[in-house]
Amino acid sequence: MNLGLEQIDEKVQQNTAAADELSSQAAHLKKMLADFKLLAYQQSSGVSQAIAMRAAEPLSGEVGWAELESSSDA
Repeated sequence: MNLGLEQIDEKVQQNTAAADELSSQAAHLKKMLADFKLLAYQQSSGVSQAIAMRAAEPLSGEVGWAELESSSDA
C-alpha cells in the first residue's frame, strides 16, 4: 500500500513540475505574440525598419523554438 502511495505522490510531483513548465512557456509565447502584434502594427504604420531590427537582434533572454523543444524533452 505504501509503495502505491509513493508512486501516486511521485506522479503528482511530476505533473506539477510539467504544469509549471507549460505555464512558463505559455507566458513566454504570450509575450512573443504581443511583440509580434506590436511589430505588425508598426509595419502597418510605415515603420518597417523596426521589423528588420527586431529580426536581426532578438531580445536578450528570448528563447527560440529549438530551446523550447529541447526543454520539453527534459
